[in-house]
Amino acid sequence: MTAADLGALARRAQAGDSAARHELLVELYGAVRKHVYLILGGGAIADDAVQEAMIALHRGLASFRGDTASPRTWALAIATRIALADRAIREWPGDALVSEVRELRCRALRQLGRGGECGSAPPP
Repeated sequence: MTAADLGALARRAQAGDSAARHELLVELYGAVRKHVYLILGGGAIADDAVQEAMIALHRGLASFRGDTASPRTWALAIATRIALADRAIREWPGDALVSEVRELRCRALRQLGRGGECGSAPPP
């Protein structure tokens, strides 16, 4: 479907045509899914991000302005923001930081002769 066709479909959807809204979302789904999978690499996290993006598109359709972007560009911008936010959360160093703090605690306990309290074997 061309950008002009998508634009016309978006205008019909904004005017209240539920069939046009459904067709537009179905048409955008493939591009959104592919884009999110390229960013997140697939899996459940990517599936969740695709779902979030499609919900955001559905809810935000009334505010879409076709004069600045095509529906596909608009959809991919929303999908990008959601996927990058999910990736940032996934890559947050919280887990690594917790592991590092635990290791430092164990080293300190070992130096105090209380290594049995850290619950792990000493590092090699």
